[in-house]
Amino acid sequence: MHAVTPNRCMLQLAKLDLDAVAIVQLMSIENYDLARDIYVNGYSYYDYDNAEYGFVSLYDLTQSATIGYDDFTTYKLFQDYFQQSPGDLADETITNALDQQSNFVNASGPQRLEAVKTVISNIISYVSSLEAFHFAVDQCNSNSETAITAWDGGVALIIGSIESGSPNNDGYFLYATSKAMCDDFATCAEENGSYANNQLIQRFTQGQKQITEKSCSNVQQTLEAIESLLAIPLIQSMLYYADKDSQIETAGAAGYVSSLAVLPIIDSLDTESSNMVENAMSFPSGSQTSGQSKIEIIYGGLKSVLTDPSSFIDCELISNAHPLCDDVQDPNNAIPVDVDEPTTISHGLYIAKNYVDDRSAIAKDVEEIQDFVDSKDIEGAKLVYKHGSNSKIYSKNGMPIGIRSISSFSLQAGSEMQKDPTYNMFVYGLSDENDFLGKSVLNYADTFVNSLFESSERRWTSLASEAVVALHIWMQVAHKLHAAYDACKLSKNASERRSVIESSDASLFLDEAAAYWIGDNQSTGSSSQGHLLYALTEKIGEQFENISAGSQSAVNSRIIDLFNQAKNHIAITNGCSTSQDAHLELRSIVGNLIPMMAVPLLRCLYYYLSIGDAERVKLYAISVLPVFSHCSPSSYLELKNDLIDHDFNEVDKEYIFFKIRSMYDCLGLSCDVVGSLLGDDFAFCDDSSMKALAGYFFRTDRSGVIEASRIDVDTRAIDIFINNGMYLFQDSEVAFAASFECYKYGHNIAVTGSNHGPLQSLATSSDRDVVPAFSAFRRYFKDDDDYAD
Repeated sequence: MHAVTPNRCMLQLAKLDLDAVAIVQLMSIENYDLARDIYVNGYSYYDYDNAEYGFVSLYDLTQSATIGYDDFTTYKLFQDYFQQSPGDLADETITNALDQQSNFVNASGPQRLEAVKTVISNIISYVSSLEAFHFAVDQCNSNSETAITAWDGGVALIIGSIESGSPNNDGYFLYATSKAMCDDFATCAEENGSYANNQLIQRFTQGQKQITEKSCSNVQQTLEAIESLLAIPLIQSMLYYADKDSQIETAGAAGYVSSLAVLPIIDSLDTESSNMVENAMSFPSGSQTSGQSKIEIIYGGLKSVLTDPSSFIDCELISNAHPLCDDVQDPNNAIPVDVDEPTTISHGLYIAKNYVDDRSAIAKDVEEIQDFVDSKDIEGAKLVYKHGSNSKIYSKNGMPIGIRSISSFSLQAGSEMQKDPTYNMFVYGLSDENDFLGKSVLNYADTFVNSLFESSERRWTSLASEAVVALHIWMQVAHKLHAAYDACKLSKNASERRSVIESSDASLFLDEAAAYWIGDNQSTGSSSQGHLLYALTEKIGEQFENISAGSQSAVNSRIIDLFNQAKNHIAITNGCSTSQDAHLELRSIVGNLIPMMAVPLLRCLYYYLSIGDAERVKLYAISVLPVFSHCSPSSYLELKNDLIDHDFNEVDKEYIFFKIRSMYDCLGLSCDVVGSLLGDDFAFCDDSSMKALAGYFFRTDRSGVIEASRIDVDTRAIDIFINNGMYLFQDSEVAFAASFECYKYGHNIAVTGSNHGPLQSLATSSDRDVVPAFSAFRRYFKDDDDYAD
């Protein structure tokens, strides 16, 4: 086998690629049972050196019963990212493909075959070889014979037994992947098929010699170089299938499996990039919502790997044909930022624990969009909106890896915000048979802004910068607040999935939310200096409040105070890890914050109704009315028909206000909080006059009655989550998780200190003993007090 000197064990181990050949051939004739038998029990490698004798299989390589060595970085990256070992991941994926289950339930035979083939080459061959190499380094000083056997075994698991050394693609292990990809990436070489393989053979031989000479410190460096070289065919494979997604039937399945091998590497450098890649490469690809092609998304996601000095991956070995390295800044010349440095946002309006200057810089994009629109350069505005301009994306090591765009907030929402209650209410409320303005409702914000850009009428195009703030930025703030709560909730149980288990994540998400609310270069109380939601709140606040010079509106004061309450709670509880219920206080703060964030949008709607600005009435109706979509179906649908589905002409604005006002209690809002227009009585209201439920006037404390009555709104919210899971989102489990969260804690938790609990508390309350019929129900359910739960 090439320039590496083989031993008998190595030659036997290499024969496992013959099992891969048999499995692929059997799957091609749809003999899945026999293919499964060979995968599990083996066929080609009989271990004569084992006292028990027996066949060694590819399945055995996925289990700890082989070498059982897992003390190396790649193994830990897989474990952290997938919350399972790389072996278990490989076995699960092959089993799902063979049995046509899980995400392969609707996959074709060729797709299942290509998925299994890719698991063998890109995960089993890759990780098993690294296990052997690292074990060899571990044994180098103490047992050189064991070390050299393990090293040779690692080489066998990369190359296999049927490789000829020619440029032809003969094998089924990772070495063959490098050869197969070289034509597309212009990296082919006369020897060993590719430039990366040439360097691998040199390193294999070098490591073998170093172990023989007991040069153990040097063999560790050789192994690090091998690991970087092995990443190259993994990346090429993912790029290839992303590029061929619409051309080859099997590309989606093979690309998904290829991404599994690369995602842990990307995530170790930048979580945001790994999320981009994971969403783009999902299989089946029904959840794909980005306006970019798969290959464009993968290019962006890979920049975190290629710009990070710790990766040591040579971009030129990956591709000489694709523009992969064109926009990648040389890490030796890039100036990193300190991602752990606290950020003072806009002259001290909020002190963030984390670096979020890059997020607040999105305000500059809004400013640029407005400048382009003002100069009638719509194409320039669209370019900034779609591709971004000022908000850089940094890796965990502070290296610039891309540009954040406002459009991505909406285009990625369908996959990133599935479990967010606020987003669920909006897509439900705006949906007309899962569409909005003729396109997927999941991207409603992007659809509306693009309709503005495409309009030939100045009265619509002029709204673009306002629309991205009211729609994209507002929902992004809500998303980050929900993410902060999710991070807090999971921090007390690190065994949950990897996406949010670090306690620092909660503070980062919160700081991001504050950065997106306030923005860059915002002055306290200024409605003219600033471009995001804080400035919008100040501007419209002047129509509802008498604000003293140098002061800020009452709404912004309350919002900033809630941000600080949340920040302090996360800090005091060490990311909600000090008790099992620490996350519930943050949940309550977020539950107060999001309705308060809706107030400036409501005020804008009322103001533009009062002056008859039809275009802005539609904009702000879309931006705020869906938050009430679970409150009163009839009232909401009537408002949606009048203000969203049809252009605003002449309506009874007092009646519109009355319908919206009737739903304040659903969110825990009040007349005192929302306020009334100065100099216009149409939006005036008095909370004390609202003491009726469906015509029944109550005499007891208003707040207690209203809170108790809102239990049916929780029921409605659960119904919406389930409906979205069934008809809008691919991952219905997320919807059921959101439903259970609502059942357990309640959806409408904006008003704290309630004596009335969520639905689960009603199902388990000890107070039910006072109901005469309860004993009969308990007997029927065999003395199970919690039968309803």
